[in-house]
Amino acid sequence: MSAVATTSVRDIGVIEFHDWPLRELINPQGNRESRFQAVFKQSVCDEIHRHGQDTPDVEVCGVLVGRCMRDLRGPYLLIEHCIRANGAVNKSTAVTFTTDSWQHIHETMNSQHPDQTIVGWYHTHPGFGIFLSEMDVFICQNFFDLPWQTAFVFDPHSGEEGNFIWRSGKPDKDAILIENDEISPPEPAVETPQSELVAKIEELTTRIHRLEKGLMLLATALAFFLAFAGAWKLGYLSDPPPQPKPTTHPSAP
Repeated sequence: MSAVATTSVRDIGVIEFHDWPLRELINPQGNRESRFQAVFKQSVCDEIHRHGQDTPDVEVCGVLVGRCMRDLRGPYLLIEHCIRANGAVNKSTAVTFTTDSWQHIHETMNSQHPDQTIVGWYHTHPGFGIFLSEMDVFICQNFFDLPWQTAFVFDPHSGEEGNFIWRSGKPDKDAILIENDEISPPEPAVETPQSELVAKIEELTTRIHRLEKGLMLLATALAFFLAFAGAWKLGYLSDPPPQPKPTTHPSAP
């Protein structure tokens, strides 16, 4: 990960983050505090939920993909994707990453997320709550031990979920923030009732009839006017011009 400072102490509270890229959160759900927090894209949570609900009787796992960022309040972990650990050994109360699952994860990282990094992992607890078992802590300590890496747990039976970050050398449960990146589906078109359509058609037909009637009256009046004007003009021109009266002279006495 570019420009990510690390420290040998597993405690996110002492990490240097001033060279992390600056990015303001977009309408996060939850309380943004002036400290390091994990921020999950909504699409990531949805995918983890689907993965757990696909096989609700055994534990499943995967990795979290994202970047270390900061805003005006401080540092945060932006979790933008997740990758299922296909090939992991799944049991009712345990899950184990295998060579095949890691190969699948690294191939997916190289092909789909070359500019990002693995920022943590997730797994499910089907029906027994949100916590980290001794094996879970072992996985955190040996595979996800950087101070900014995190562990997410989801119970597909109850719908509970929780996230764990490094504090004083131990993974400690912490609240998460959600940044909504899901595109809202378009609102369905509102269908106009058939009775309303009929009423609108009738109204439009009435207006057209009124317009046609008005045009007919106008055309009739115009024709009458033209006929009258023509007749008057012809009558005026057919009258002979007035003739001068003959002059009479008185006869001589």
